Formats: sequence, C-alpha cells, structure tokens
Amino acid sequence: MIRQNQKPLNLVYIGIDFIILVAAQYLSFRMVLKSFFPIHNQVSVTTLVCVLNGLMHLLVYGFFHQYRSYRNTPFWIQLTELAKANLTAYLIQVIAFYMMGMFMQLQVAITVFFFLSTVLQGLYRAGMRAVLHLIREKGFNRKFLLLLGVNACTETFAAKVESSPGFGYEIIGYLAEKKALDCSLPYLGPYEKLESLLKTRTIDEVFLMLREEEAVEFDRRMLLLEKYGVKFSIIPQLFAFLPSRVYVTSFDDLPILGMRRIPLDGLFNSIVKRSFDLLVSCVCLLVFSPIMAAAAIAVKVSSPGPVIFRQTRVGVNRKPFQMYKFRSMRVETESVVKMAGARDERCTPVGAFLRKYSIDELPQLVNVLKGDMSLVGPRPEIPHFVNEFMQNIPAYMIKHYVRPGMTGLAQIRGLRGGDTSIQERIRCDIEYIENWSLWLDLRILWKTAFRLRADRGVKQE
Repeated sequence: MIRQNQKPLNLVYIGIDFIILVAAQYLSFRMVLKSFFPIHNQVSVTTLVCVLNGLMHLLVYGFFHQYRSYRNTPFWIQLTELAKANLTAYLIQVIAFYMMGMFMQLQVAITVFFFLSTVLQGLYRAGMRAVLHLIREKGFNRKFLLLLGVNACTETFAAKVESSPGFGYEIIGYLAEKKALDCSLPYLGPYEKLESLLKTRTIDEVFLMLREEEAVEFDRRMLLLEKYGVKFSIIPQLFAFLPSRVYVTSFDDLPILGMRRIPLDGLFNSIVKRSFDLLVSCVCLLVFSPIMAAAAIAVKVSSPGPVIFRQTRVGVNRKPFQMYKFRSMRVETESVVKMAGARDERCTPVGAFLRKYSIDELPQLVNVLKGDMSLVGPRPEIPHFVNEFMQNIPAYMIKHYVRPGMTGLAQIRGLRGGDTSIQERIRCDIEYIENWSLWLDLRILWKTAFRLRADRGVKQE
C-alpha cells in the first residue's frame, strides 16, 4: 500500500505558511500604514483581516498544487510555482480592496506583503529542502522502488537514482522472465513473484520498464498494481531514444506524447525575447558607435578590401541570411572554407586585434535589429558545414528552431570554433532551446562579458 509520508510533511508546510502569511501581512500593514497613513482600526480587526488573507492564500496554494511532493523536482521549479501562486493571491487582494474602495490606501502595504512573504517562504522552503536532502542522504525517509522488466532505459534510470541520494529513493531490485546479464541490479525472480512481493515487501512505487513485445502482458500487471494500491509509472524502451524533456498533450481525448517543448514557440515568450533584443541592440549600437567607427577606419587603412565582411549563414527555420562582421582576414583567403581557430594565419594584424576583443562581431547588432539574429542563441554556421553536420550529428538541425545568437550557452562554456567538439556544442544549444528564459539570456550575456575580459584573444570561430 502507498505510504502517506507526504501528508504529515504537508501539514508542517501549511502551518508554517500560515504563520508566515499572517505575520508578514500584519507586519506590512503596521510598518507601511503607520508610516504613511493614520491607523484607526482596532488591532483585532487588523488581525482578522490578516487571518482571512492567510486562509485565502492557502486556498490558492492548493489550487497551484503547492503541497505535492517536490522530492525529485529542481528547486527553481518549486520556487517559480510559489511565485506564481503568490502573484495570483496578490491580484485577488488587489481586486478585493479595489472593490471595497480601499486599494489606494493599501496598495503599498499589500505590495510590501507580496515581496516579504515570497522571500520568507522561499528561504524556509530552501531550508526545509536542504534538511530533507540531508536526512535522506543519511538513509531516512526513503522510498523503495521496484522495477518490472528490463529495457534500454533501465541502467540509465538506476544510475540517476544512485547518483541522487538526496532524493531518498532506493531500488530494491527488478523482476523479469530471466536475469539480465547487463543489469547490475538485484534480480528478484520472474514476473509471477510480483503479487507475493507486494504482500511481503515495502514497495512505494513500481516502474514498468516496458518493451514493445511485452505490452499486452503489462496490462495484467498494471491491474495487479492497482489492486494493491501501489503507485506505478511507465518508462517505455522508446524513451531511450527520445529527448530528455517530453510532454503529454492530447488530440481530442487521445493522449499524445510530444518530443520537445520549445518555450520560444509561445507568443508571449517570443515577444519578450524580441523586445529585449531590440532594446539592448539599440543601446549597444549607441554605446559602441565610437569603437565601431574606429574599427572601420582601422580595417580600411590597414589592408585592401571592404570594411564589412558579409557571409551567408543559416538561421531560424533553416533560412539563409547575410551575417555582418568587420573584416579580420585578408581578402584573398575569404574563399577558403575552413573553421577559424585561435591565431588563424589568415588574419591581418588589425583583424587579429579585433578578433581578440570580439570587436569584429559588433556589426551583428544590425543583424539583431533586422531580425536575422538574436543577442543570445546558437551560433550560426555557413551552409557548407550545416549540410555536412546534419548528416553526421544527430539532432544537429534542432538548433535552427530559434534565431541564432551573437553569443550562447556553448560559448560561455568555452566551446567555440573548429578546435572544440561539435557534438558538445549542439548539446548546449539544445539545452538552451528547451530551457529558455529571459533570466537565462541575462546570465549568458553577463558571463560573456566576463569571459571576454578573462579569455582575451583565445577567440575561435
């Protein structure tokens, strides 16, 4: 049967949340109203309002499933969901006070309360999470897992469980028709032993390692697990060949498994990113215009040829575009199809200096304004290399789901140019595409600036 370890913990969370909410609301009212407005209400009335507001917040938390298990969920997801719940409760407060004609008097207080309660709750949740991880690493509060069957995902899943002791999971073994030679987990016997194990062993969850040829037989085992009230999940063998983040949608009432959820496919996210690109690129063009003018003069005077080097690159949706850079190489070497590396012999002295400090890439701000590129994204390649890599590197073309960038996740991790692994760069690009956020863009831009200061000259592209 399912052990309800989460329920006592939820009661603790609810109690602490309620105390924090009431205290933060009361403190906000007392501080702000005492400073800006005279207080005429009785303490008992203020306390009643704080208690009712705390209860309203708890209802909103229930709607947002705040009191579910976050055992194997990244903390940033838990924190994001808390912020969404608090923002919803804040808007309810705003509407309620506005309808009562009190919003103008209380807007500062409820805004202070929103930020104060979110910070306090985030801190205590982080502390609780750290304590629970420590307890589980010591062997307490563990959940016991049983695997049914062996497929291509089994070893990977077992390794992830073993490498994450803070999650508090332990695999007791697996059942299969015969012992798998390539599986290091304890073999507990054939499938027929499932019912006796459910009766005699403590099993919190069962993972069905589904193989296509066993699909019909697994139906009977799922009915048996439901009979004993044991939670179960399914990991099909197909998952070994799928991306790390899949999602479930539906076609009418039929569940559909989606391969990749791209945040920038959403209208709101795409507008936010494009607006950010336009704003920052305009500011950068103004700020760096003296440097760009000096660079243009230096390129023109130092060697024959055009100031701006134009090259066809492959952008979003595999559409080609002209990417701009200050020319850093001799004109006669431009036709050579070769990835640039550190201290490339084709560079002119001025070009080497421009590349050393990434000044040669400043004209790409115009590409950003035109919509060909973004400030942050996968670096674009020329068509020749795209055609070559798409034949040899799985998932290479996924990088063209979004606009290419002046910098990206691969660049801040030191993966630039022909001297680095293309496979590792593509893994970074896919990680960025599947986990995009404005905060991630800001982090990459910040780290790019510091990396340019630390790694002057080791630019490769």
